[in-house]
Amino acid sequence: MRSTRLSVSLCALALGACFWPSILPKAEHTLECDEDDIETNHAGPIRVATGCGKKDVIIHDPQKDDWVSLRERASFDLECGNTALDVTELDATTFGVSGCAQKVTYKFVPTSGFVRDAKDRLDPSQQDSNGTEKGPPVDKGGTKEQPAPGSSASSVPSLALPTPPPPPEPPKPSTSTPSPE
Repeated sequence: MRSTRLSVSLCALALGACFWPSILPKAEHTLECDEDDIETNHAGPIRVATGCGKKDVIIHDPQKDDWVSLRERASFDLECGNTALDVTELDATTFGVSGCAQKVTYKFVPTSGFVRDAKDRLDPSQQDSNGTEKGPPVDKGGTKEQPAPGSSASSVPSLALPTPPPPPEPPKPSTSTPSPE
């Protein structure tokens, strides 16, 4: 009975793998390399393809029934040509991509695909010493004319018009003596 379950399980696994399209056409395109020069290995849904001195990480998108390339995604995000990119495996599900004087980190998330690390999206001037976002001041919803509910009016600059100058003083009575008539 055990051997029957095992053989049925193996058969199902083998059949499932046979229905996925080949990774080689996608790797040939992204690595700009002939299929005969490409080597692939995989761990779960992640496939790593190497060839012609380049590396790509490719995952299968079941909704499109097609392969998705990390090189193509990074090329778009960095606005950098595919040939200028270098892909590095940081761990089983995290990958670094560098090129065009930029570096980014992607994490493979089974329900989302390649997700770019949020810290990599910020210009260094927008990060504090820990690499977290300084960010713009938080808008609390008020305007200069109408402060946000619960805020003190003193924190909002005054829009009052400048005070007009005081009116001129009335003429003073003369101290001279009246002339005789």
